[in-house]
Amino acid sequence: MFISQLNSVPENRRKRHYLISKQTFVYDNEESLLILLRDVTNVVLLDEERQKNQLMKLLHASVSHDLMNPLSAVRQFTNIMLYEYR
Repeated sequence: MFISQLNSVPENRRKRHYLISKQTFVYDNEESLLILLRDVTNVVLLDEERQKNQLMKLLHASVSHDLMNPLSAVRQFTNIMLYEYR
């Protein structure tokens, strides 16, 4: 099984994702092939959205942590200046 994108989708619509599986079987002494297409577009889009949310959380945590030290230093400097010039 594998996931495939069909390129016959018009440009103004989103691409669809399909899970393609094949199975051979014997029916009336003849070998036949069964091909199943399952639309998994929503599953793929949900997974992509979860990945984006995880990246945004990591970015937010990183930016928050990186800004904390400089802002803390500014706050301490401001407190010192206010204390000295009272």
